[in-house]
Amino acid sequence: MKNHSHDLIHQLSEMLDSVWRIDRHYLGDAKTCSDECVKIWENLRGDLQKQCEILQESIKKHCAEDNLK
Repeated sequence: MKNHSHDLIHQLSEMLDSVWRIDRHYLGDAKTCSDECVKIWENLRGDLQKQCEILQESIKKHCAEDNLK
């Protein structure tokens, strides 16, 4: 696998892990603090999800072009 392909997949994995942690832990903890804290984590999760979509589209494109070797 090309280093660039590995980097795309690895970064997507890291970001999806972050989304999972926000959903499973951070949002629940923030609810014991304040609405502002909840909004911060919700915004961060939304930003990460958008970035994940960008990476997923790039990976799909590489696969379709057979460049993900």
